[in-house]
Amino acid sequence: MERRRIDLDTDYDTLVAMQVRSWEINFPNEVFLEPAFREALRLGARADDLYAYEVGGRLVGWLWLEWRLGNRRAHIRHIQVAEDCWGQGYGKRIVSDAIQLARERGRAVLTLNVTKSNERAMRLYAGLGFQVAQEMGPRQQMRLDLATGPAPVGVSG
Repeated sequence: MERRRIDLDTDYDTLVAMQVRSWEINFPNEVFLEPAFREALRLGARADDLYAYEVGGRLVGWLWLEWRLGNRRAHIRHIQVAEDCWGQGYGKRIVSDAIQLARERGRAVLTLNVTKSNERAMRLYAGLGFQVAQEMGPRQQMRLDLATGPAPVGVSG
């Protein structure tokens, strides 16, 4: 699996398709607003790191890693894997890459928010050492202490 920067011009349609599916799982009673997603990506691409993960030239997942939360913490704003690639270890490799990228920037903590009903994601994060930091109704924030977290799983970039 290879990591590269997201190109919003060429990757956007794939990102939207993944986001729509993720939205159905994580926010089943809310309407997905594509213009808001487009604008969030545009703004995020200026301030944060948005990465595409490819296998054989195909975009199989993506990561939005946010750095604007102080100099000690990084936050996974989005991580998604194409549905037909679920269960193949790509999610674990992408989260492991986020852990390594945060460590390289000297961050002490990596956080993310997850919908509690998304059992697949909850198992992934817990398996990598993330712990519940804050309850937020149907969602929760999880955190990983990067000094004690797992060793990264290989991704080239």
